Amino acid sequence: MSNLSEQAIQSVENDVASLVSEYKVKMEDISRDIDAKIFDFKESIEQEISDYQQHVSAHYQEKLTQKRIETEKEIEQEIHELQEKIHHHKDMFVQRILEEVQTRYGSI
Repeated sequence: MSNLSEQAIQSVENDVASLVSEYKVKMEDISRDIDAKIFDFKESIEQEISDYQQHVSAHYQEKLTQKRIETEKEIEQEIHELQEKIHHHKDMFVQRILEEVQTRYGSI
């Protein structure tokens, strides 16, 4: 009987060792799957962040371009107005000189 008991114990030990081995393999597979999913998720999040940063950058670049164009137009308008004022003051200055000459020397 003792031989039978030893065989039963050996059989149980072998079964347990086999189950432990299978469990370790399954746990390693699960661990690899989890690591792969974490890596994929991290990559996905990083790509979404990159895409969003590009979107925001493009949006603000467009806004800056629009503001630059508006500012250039405003500056051009101010330059035009100043040129008109200069021309007007120049005409008035010439007119005053002519009036002063006429006052001093009569009609030319």
